[in-house]
Parts: sequence; structure tokens; C-alpha cells
Amino acid sequence: MINIYSEAVFFYGTLADHDLLSLVLNRPVTVGALRPALLPGYKTVAAADEFFPVCLPDPDHRTEGVAMVGPTATDLERIQFYEGVDYRLAEVTVLVEERPLRAAMCELTDRLDVTPTPWRFDDWLARDKIRSLLEAEEMMRYFNVLDFEAVEAKWLEIKGDAERRFRDGERAVIPR
Repeated sequence: MINIYSEAVFFYGTLADHDLLSLVLNRPVTVGALRPALLPGYKTVAAADEFFPVCLPDPDHRTEGVAMVGPTATDLERIQFYEGVDYRLAEVTVLVEERPLRAAMCELTDRLDVTPTPWRFDDWLARDKIRSLLEAEEMMRYFNVLDFEAVEAKWLEIKGDAERRFRDGERAVIPR
């Protein structure tokens, strides 16, 4: 059970993509359900040797992302499962249409190495979205089947299955 109350969830990386978020939540998420949002005091950089970002505190920056208002408890559980042991849900205040909104955000747990390189959503869309969707689909098959530690132990297998499917030209099935 996730012990956090928030009016919204703030996404600053791959989950800002409505297709990936729909796959993780196992329900359709329209583009209109995601509202532009800003997180003051944070910057987004690339995780080392990965195609996803990390959001780090930095008083001189702000992170652009999207907010999904009204997450359910199951939404939060599925998001935390997808993010795994490298992230935890933390509460932050984001700005949506210049108004403060209490939101959950996936925060780094210090298990990942980061780079100083800024992470760019458009670069991810062009290079890594299809592979990301396949990895998410493989991983989310284990939701309510395996716990974090068991999924972590299977991560290389999950990633390998997704890579094989990618090479074979398969595409993930997005809930519509």
C-alpha cells in the first residue's frame, strides 16, 4: 500500500508520455488528462547507461513535466511498481497554470548513477520510446504477481525479452 496523499502525480520523464502511462496504469490516459506543470527547484538529468531521467534538487532550475490530477490508489501502486526500487513516491508542490498543486513524484533512492547531461523528452521519443513501451509491457506483467525484489532479480531477463521483441519488430499493446 502506498502511504501518500496527493491531488496529482507529476511526471517529468518517460511517464509523461500518454502511451507509456496508459500501459503502466493498464487503462487509457488521454493527452488531455496530462496538464503541463513545472517543478521549481529541480533539474532533470540522464541516468547513467539508461534512457530514462532522474530529477535532482537544484535551486537554480525548474523541471518541466505534466500533472495527472486525481490518481487512484491503484494508479500510485502501479506507478511505484513500474519505477521499482530505484525510485520512491515523494510529495512535492508543482505549478499548474501558475497555481500550486500537491503532487506525488518519483524521487531517486540513490541506487542509480546519474550524469550531468540534461535529459530531453523529444530525444527519448525519437530514440527509445518503442523499446521503453516493450520493457514496460514486460515488467507490468508481474504487477500483483511478484514483489519489487523478485522483479529486480528478473530485470535482465525482462530487458532481454523486450529487446528481442524490439529486434523482431513487435510493438507493445497500448490500452485504448
